[in-house]
Amino acid sequence: MGVGSITDVLNTDRIAFETVHGVRISPYAFIGLGAGFDYFYDLAADAAGQSSNGGAVTAFANAKGYYPISGGASVYLSLDLGGTFGVMNLMKDRNDMYASVGPGFSLGRAGSRQRFDIGVRYQYMGENTGAVLFRVGFEF
Repeated sequence: MGVGSITDVLNTDRIAFETVHGVRISPYAFIGLGAGFDYFYDLAADAAGQSSNGGAVTAFANAKGYYPISGGASVYLSLDLGGTFGVMNLMKDRNDMYASVGPGFSLGRAGSRQRFDIGVRYQYMGENTGAVLFRVGFEF
């Protein structure tokens, strides 16, 4: 069963999990690699009117540029670039570019092992699959 029209996936509900691992190379920069899984539910209706779902795996590189505003706080701009690969049901045949960009706020000293980040991103996973994400991160 195919998606039908690409517009069927516009404004879909999803649950996403992502993890990024990398290194803060200075008080001003972070680089890392990330992976995630997006579970799309209520994606489209089949011929019987039943909704279906789909899943996609993402793999990406992440870079953040920090601007310290005090000894323990920084604002940053984050950029993710990579690919998204459909792996389940209605998303199975969808492979495309993955990108996200947006600002954030980080608490905790650059050399500290414990930090808290919160940010907002615009995410692109292919034609008509954009989303606004709120990300919360912990470093330990």
